[in-house]
Amino acid sequence: MNEMAEPVLVVRGATEHNLREVDLDLPHGRLIAFSGVSGSGKTSLVFDTIYAEARRRFLVALDRSEQAVTRRLRPPRVRRLEGLAPAVAIAQTGRPQSPRATVATLSGVHDLLRLLWTRVGEPHCVACGAPVRSERFEELHDAALGLPAGTQLLILAPRWLQPGEDEAAFLAWTDRSGYRRIRAGTELMTLEDATPEALRGKPLAVVVDRLVIRPDTGRRLKGSLEAAVQAGDGRVCLVDPGTGWERSFAVRPACSACGAPFRPLEPALFSFNSLRGACPTCRGLGVQQGLGFDQLFADGRATLEEALGPLWREFGHAELQRHLERFCRQRRLDPDLPVGAWPGAAAAALWDGPPERATFPGLSRWLDRLGRRARAAERSWLDGFVGEAACAACNGARLRPEALAVTVAGRTIAELCARPLAAVPDLLGQIRADGPGQVVVEALTGQLGRSLALLSDLGLGYLTLDRPGDTLSSGEYQRLRLGAALGSRMTRILYVLDEPSLGLHARDTDRLLTALEALRDAGNTVLVVEHDPAILRRADLLVDLGPGAGPDGGRIVARGTPDEVAAGDSLTGQYLAGARRLPPRPARPAGTRGWLRLENARGHNLKGISVAFPLGSLTCVTGVSGSGKSTLVQGTLYPALAGRFHGAEVRPLPHDACLGAESLERVVAADQRPIGRTPRSNLASYTGLLTPVRRLFAEMPESRLRAYRPSHFSFNAADGACPECGGSGMEAVRQGLLEDLEIPCATCDGSRYRTEVLDVRYRGLTIAETLDLTVGEAADRFDAVPEIAARLRLLQAVGLGYLRLGHSTPRLSGGEAQRIKLAAQLGRPGLARTLYLLDEPTTGLRLEDVRFLLELLRRLVDEGSTVVVVEHHLEFAAATDWIIDLGPEAGDEGGWVVAAGTPEEVARVPESRTGQYLAQRLAQSD
Repeated sequence: MNEMAEPVLVVRGATEHNLREVDLDLPHGRLIAFSGVSGSGKTSLVFDTIYAEARRRFLVALDRSEQAVTRRLRPPRVRRLEGLAPAVAIAQTGRPQSPRATVATLSGVHDLLRLLWTRVGEPHCVACGAPVRSERFEELHDAALGLPAGTQLLILAPRWLQPGEDEAAFLAWTDRSGYRRIRAGTELMTLEDATPEALRGKPLAVVVDRLVIRPDTGRRLKGSLEAAVQAGDGRVCLVDPGTGWERSFAVRPACSACGAPFRPLEPALFSFNSLRGACPTCRGLGVQQGLGFDQLFADGRATLEEALGPLWREFGHAELQRHLERFCRQRRLDPDLPVGAWPGAAAAALWDGPPERATFPGLSRWLDRLGRRARAAERSWLDGFVGEAACAACNGARLRPEALAVTVAGRTIAELCARPLAAVPDLLGQIRADGPGQVVVEALTGQLGRSLALLSDLGLGYLTLDRPGDTLSSGEYQRLRLGAALGSRMTRILYVLDEPSLGLHARDTDRLLTALEALRDAGNTVLVVEHDPAILRRADLLVDLGPGAGPDGGRIVARGTPDEVAAGDSLTGQYLAGARRLPPRPARPAGTRGWLRLENARGHNLKGISVAFPLGSLTCVTGVSGSGKSTLVQGTLYPALAGRFHGAEVRPLPHDACLGAESLERVVAADQRPIGRTPRSNLASYTGLLTPVRRLFAEMPESRLRAYRPSHFSFNAADGACPECGGSGMEAVRQGLLEDLEIPCATCDGSRYRTEVLDVRYRGLTIAETLDLTVGEAADRFDAVPEIAARLRLLQAVGLGYLRLGHSTPRLSGGEAQRIKLAAQLGRPGLARTLYLLDEPTTGLRLEDVRFLLELLRRLVDEGSTVVVVEHHLEFAAATDWIIDLGPEAGDEGGWVVAAGTPEEVARVPESRTGQYLAQRLAQSD
């Protein structure tokens, strides 16, 4: 009997983007890595071809409507694609923008915690703190039915006066309800004999029934008990007047001391995304409401369209757009420029309103009025721009008081979520329950323990469960999503990942590899776009694309096991084999130009450390994820110097002093934050290229004949934007529980522009075709326009010649975004005596691209600047002048300086996690 052939994913004739008729067979059940220089076609093949077609087929199969909107999805450009499995993509998407997302909700852990608190939580009275209790109705019925025969039983319904209610109102309610007897304190009286004065200050109850326990009173007893539960809002009191026996029951949760009712325990009570659980003051955000200019305009980096476009595109506030257009015309402001580039007086007038009398009251007042009458969708959008002050009512816990009054093992759900992931399993082990409840506890804590252990294995053990999702790095967010996928235990799935090692220390990369191999061993196929040599070496199959970027890429230059690729002559193979390396560190002693010293830094998990940075050197700050690197550099050093040199108002984290700053003149920070918040922001608009390009098109003869202005060549302006899609180029299709689907606009076919605007051409190209050029192609096309050519040359200098001018900035990798920021700085004069602070600039770069970056940074140092880089890339760190290693672990176990010195000196420190891996790397190069 012949063995079944191994299942294979077959790709034939892939030509998406820059792919050159790619043919490829990929065996299922393998860990397959794709490598190549940035822009070589890795993402085009893996995400835009393989995953895009798997997703399209799935959506088409689901769409049974007459319109079949999903059938308008353009299939990827591939001649044949067979053997596809159901696919899950974990891409380098930006961090979640919703302020409601937390580590707990993103990882799925919060759902399990809510269920645990619902099943075994111990509620306490919000008013007095006493335990809240409740019994099942069957317990109440059995207790009454179990009394000795002949017992004269009073069934009472206790009543507490509600706010605004007095004794007279209680008597009136009793009369309307049809009851004729009450108890005030211990005294029974008829309704006719009762007076408000006689009831004042006494516990009150309605006598629902008086009966004698007999075998034939079961039906009457049950009906009376049900009536008492209804009248007493869940509270019932049984009294035997003959013996004085009395027992109270709370069928619905109520305080055992003061009798105050308590909300029923349900999962929604512990969700800050539900009205039943969210703090009523902050609506579950944990911060006080309040829109701010900086939040709305991304610290001045956003344009009017990027910041406010949804208000008129999605919510119909066209009058605001007209007000803003009139505002810009009156002050001769370019609406396509970020508002931070406007004169300060203009930005202030936009926010607070013009000083002269005008119909537009100012953006802050306009948004305030909108907030008071906003619909759900508008309010959700406004929530993304609230301030950061902790809510005074819940102290940032996000939940209503009743939810925070429920404990498990003495802790509230908010207190547990405030602990690091790695510490939570020990706390879960302390939870116990009586009887059958222990089975529930063991099931839930077991599942929670597995999920948390998986996240810790992915290097996220230092994160707290309540950490907001929008504060996570791209790598942390991607690993959270990876953890959720791994925890699902699905099999025969095609997983597609984009640089899962992003932001990981070499120690944590080993843990990631173990998780990826577990995913493969469970019967799944894992496709990884990756640059880290450690992951490339442990892949079952390695596919290398290139040889260059853009038009020079799109071909498979090597395919095989890592050893087979290392034996070839591709760039990836040469680096894996050690035949090609980064340029060696120059013999440049550190500290010859002085030192910059940060004294007693103690923000977050930093342990009051003093750190010295050599001036005139390339310094790398290393350490495991969560060891305190970003806290030291981005949270403390940068704000301290930015306030001194540039008057920035961002307050640095606690420290005593920053010495040696007199040797510097300015500080420039380039971090991992996206440089655009909407798809309308692109490379050309962010770098300022689009403005001279639009002016150039407006000077063409056809434009002059038609009286076109530069605004006609902006898809953010009504003059130029496609009237159907408003200049977005796409139509959004709601998919219910699935993510929204975007399809090209049927009118403009994705070009974003009006048809008549595309009649104007410069050197044969329309404005839409110009935005589709790569930086390298545009440099040749605009070589005769100095203003445009100079900007394009700078982008080429930082290795970004493969990017297209219309590339959406939110889709840039962190490394690409930082190099664009560097290009902007290189265009300014006076680079000497500048401190550059970078956060993982190697993100998305292969070793050959890292060579580009390293040469650029050394150029800055040679010209008199100082560069400090927060980085995990081992080869990059080994090529720097000085290393400052933090740790030894993450979170509370980090925050110390473990080692400082040249790479060789750090490699000799046994306590340094970086040093251990650095020693291995240096030994391989000898």
